[in-house]
Amino acid sequence: MKIAESGWKKYLEDEIRRAEKVFVLGIGNAMRGDDGAGSLCSEDLAEKLSPDVESVFRSVTAHDVPENFTGVIRTFGPDLVIVVDAVLAGEEPGSIVLVDKMDIQDEGLSTHRVPLSRFADYLEKTVGCRVVFVCIQPDGLAFGAPMTNAVREAALQISRFLAAASTRFST
Repeated sequence: MKIAESGWKKYLEDEIRRAEKVFVLGIGNAMRGDDGAGSLCSEDLAEKLSPDVESVFRSVTAHDVPENFTGVIRTFGPDLVIVVDAVLAGEEPGSIVLVDKMDIQDEGLSTHRVPLSRFADYLEKTVGCRVVFVCIQPDGLAFGAPMTNAVREAALQISRFLAAASTRFST
């Protein structure tokens, strides 16, 4: 399953509407150009979130070691985990797509050492949550390269969308 640019917002709206607790995990190495897109998104989102939703809607940056945050996620106890990452999905740079975890198993789709499909399986089994991958097509992943404008804007677009969606959890 791959949900293209036009459908990701509707799909996420439905998933968030079904959730009681949401955990957003930004993944990526900012020193590798566009690979830092997920980290930028989660950092920006954390700044935008209202303090009154932090007990039910949280954003954390995992950089390039998402497996180090399984305990944090388990303690929070979400029923929905949204993973934001730069993923080679065969789209135009800066495109936002939802990608099924089974499609990320392919070594060519991810820049991480631990397959994200295995990470998602672990969370689903130990936390009992749904895991959704919101992915941004990178342009360049070279070490030391800056993030491209298209990818930066996509990361910030996702952040703005999630910040707006979090307001439904306000007390």
